[in-house]
Amino acid sequence: MAPPPARRERPGSRGPVEAELRQVLNQAITAFQEGDYDEAERLLLALAERPPVYANVYNMLGFIYSHRGLPEKATELFRRALGVNPNYTEAQINLAITLSDMGVTDQAIAEYRKIQDREERAGTPVPSPVRDRLANAHSGIGQLYHALRLYDHAVAEFDKALIWAPRFADLHLRRAQSLAEKGALDEADRGLVQALEINPKYTKAYLELGLICLRRGQRQRALKAWRQALALDPGNQLATIYLRQAEGGQPASPA
Repeated sequence: MAPPPARRERPGSRGPVEAELRQVLNQAITAFQEGDYDEAERLLLALAERPPVYANVYNMLGFIYSHRGLPEKATELFRRALGVNPNYTEAQINLAITLSDMGVTDQAIAEYRKIQDREERAGTPVPSPVRDRLANAHSGIGQLYHALRLYDHAVAEFDKALIWAPRFADLHLRRAQSLAEKGALDEADRGLVQALEINPKYTKAYLELGLICLRRGQRQRALKAWRQALALDPGNQLATIYLRQAEGGQPASPA
């Protein structure tokens, strides 16, 4: 999970106490952005004890605890951030990603849907960094479903990820792998071709394409895909093994 962009508060003229708190907040943000999480935590905890309440204080604390491998504490803080500001997209993404990492898939999906519904109602485009994080989050859930052999659910999550990032070649690859596992070889083939159109040097996509072509009885096309993989990566052991097996034990040579 990438660090959320911490928000700097603009100094105002609301009295010396609030001005002091804003100064501490800016110091905490600086420490957070520099990766000094111990110092950031110290300052943020001090701020959390005193009004006014800032949603990004809880969000940054949540990120710090998630980074330290304390997901339960992190989710509590992300929820507190959303209690202060229910439309805080960064905190909701962090919450969804953390829930996904914890394996609480249903709750994670519910948080993603809240974000999507809110953005659709607002009719405003989602900023690119947020789109990328949403895509990666959906991909994470898709990989979890794939590992559980729930391939239909995995494909559905990769489809959601591709809504946010249609040019991510690795998403097309992962989707194709789930499709292949459920026997949808034609659609998996098309997905891998699309991945290679986006990234013609994607060795792993050539390897997967070769396997699918072989399963479809397209031996020459499989050989061509593996030779291309070997041309891109001459030391690729999988490409060498696949070629030798498909060629009846003959040494593989890049085409």
